[in-house]
Order: sequence, then structure tokens, then C-alpha cells
Amino acid sequence: MALAQTLLGFFRRQGAPFTVHLNPNFPMFLPFCAPPSAESRRQYQRYKLEMMKSWRDSLETRLAALNAAISTVEQQIGQDGE
Repeated sequence: MALAQTLLGFFRRQGAPFTVHLNPNFPMFLPFCAPPSAESRRQYQRYKLEMMKSWRDSLETRLAALNAAISTVEQQIGQDGE
């Protein structure tokens, strides 16, 4: 119950846009207290994989643009030297 009261106080201080109703006869189980199921772990791993692929694609695009800019400057330096 102490944890529930602490969380309730935190949400009140933060101006949470919802109301928390506590039933003292019902124990409060928070989702982070239970171990994740195998399916939820697989879902998280899939999400993480897609996120990392997205980062990679973004970095590849940025790297290609940077390589093109370097090549252009090198060509300009070569032309100015002649």
C-alpha cells in the first residue's frame, strides 16, 4: 500500500490528467513486477530489430550524402589546382 500511496502522490504532483482509485482490499500489481512472457519478448525483439534497421538505413543515406559532398569538394580542389 505504501508503494501505491507514493505513486499516487507522484502523479498528483505531476498534474496527471487522470485519477487513480485505490482499493485497499486489492493488492496493486504493476506490470514491471511480473517477468515478461516469451511472446512479449519476441515482440520487443522484433520492434528493436525494426528500429535498428531504420537507424541503419538513415545512417546509410547520410553516409552516401557525406561521401558525395567529399567527392565534390575533392573535384573542386582538383580543378582549382590546375
